[in-house]
Amino acid sequence: MFKLKSELVKTTLSNLRGGIGDIVREDFFTEGEMFGKVRLCAVFTLPPGSTVGDHTNGPVAEIYYIISGSLQVTDDGVTKELGPGDAVFTGGGKHHSFVNSSDKDTALLAIIVN
Repeated sequence: MFKLKSELVKTTLSNLRGGIGDIVREDFFTEGEMFGKVRLCAVFTLPPGSTVGDHTNGPVAEIYYIISGSLQVTDDGVTKELGPGDAVFTGGGKHHSFVNSSDKDTALLAIIVN
């Protein structure tokens, strides 16, 4: 299956998971298109000053890959500043959050596997 950029669905999410600001989510494929094996496959763009609040997504596995910009990520109580090419693997009930404390947009690929 192919999807052109013009076919991707963009959604603006406000105060995601109790965070601050508006974040843009651009979905590549739906859960149904991925045979129910992947819950989410999307790029999130976080403008400067925006955050995703501390949360857990339950027992699923989650992968986050920084495409551009920088992001402060807290995973299971450990905080790191990540940049392009850096990745996070979390899930299994661990808590995590994101903060864009830079002066530029940050884009990250998010994949959540059921």
